[in-house]
Amino acid sequence: MKNKKTGNNGETDGKKSEEKLAMCMGIGMCFGLPLGTLIGVLTKNIGLWLPMGLCFGMMFGIIVGSLLKGEQ
Repeated sequence: MKNKKTGNNGETDGKKSEEKLAMCMGIGMCFGLPLGTLIGVLTKNIGLWLPMGLCFGMMFGIIVGSLLKGEQ
């Protein structure tokens, strides 16, 4: 059985990286929501661009979170 690395406060590195990924996803969605709203208002199709903005923001957050996870 392999031992997991623990941080200073006893948490595993895996849990910290999952938290970092979730935080990046949330931040990405917070940026995607106003962006999608803005594009939706400009194109008069907010029903399409609001969820698209959330999706693009979440994808951006996943990519950034994965890059940060790989640096560890």
